[in-house]
Amino acid sequence: MERWVQAEAEPNAFTPRRYTQLLQVQFENLLGGDQEVNVKFTEDGTNWKTERLSQGTLREVARLEDCKPRVQAFDYRILAPLTVGR
Repeated sequence: MERWVQAEAEPNAFTPRRYTQLLQVQFENLLGGDQEVNVKFTEDGTNWKTERLSQGTLREVARLEDCKPRVQAFDYRILAPLTVGR
């Protein structure tokens, strides 16, 4: 799934409509130049972890098993890009 969101402010919760055996969550930094991006991610809405992605990096941040329908599986925030070396 590909989504476009406003950096830092826009919530990005995902709630499956059906029972899901395995849900893999990956983020990829496709920004041009030498820009890094931070992504904040939570499965429970309170414990956030931050992943820093260099330009061109793809990273799996979660492997969720047995997700129930109509129960929020995760939420994330994309933080503003960082220019390396400045």
